[in-house]
Amino acid sequence: MAVNVRETSRQRFAKLVEIEGVECWELWEPPNLDPQPNDILYKVARKDRIDLLAKRFYESAELWWVIALANDFRLIPNDMKENATIRIPAPARVTVSVLKRANKGEEGR
Repeated sequence: MAVNVRETSRQRFAKLVEIEGVECWELWEPPNLDPQPNDILYKVARKDRIDLLAKRFYESAELWWVIALANDFRLIPNDMKENATIRIPAPARVTVSVLKRANKGEEGR
């Protein structure tokens, strides 16, 4: 089945497979987001939400998963503590490395 997946979706890194007649997504292989010198260190404010930070830094709320992955968040919003310093992968890196990886067909679909 053909599925249109948005460029900003983490599902671009997963395969759509059929198991016993049911289509489902395989586990995705996340991109490497090891710390880099041009990453942004950001102090979380009480009003912050991960999707709004993604919108602010990446111009897409759908890229919230990049910030979650970079900070090893498991449970959102509980992992985003007020006054904590989190790492925002540099916007240029996300655009050039992370999203382009999916566009080059490396997402496995």
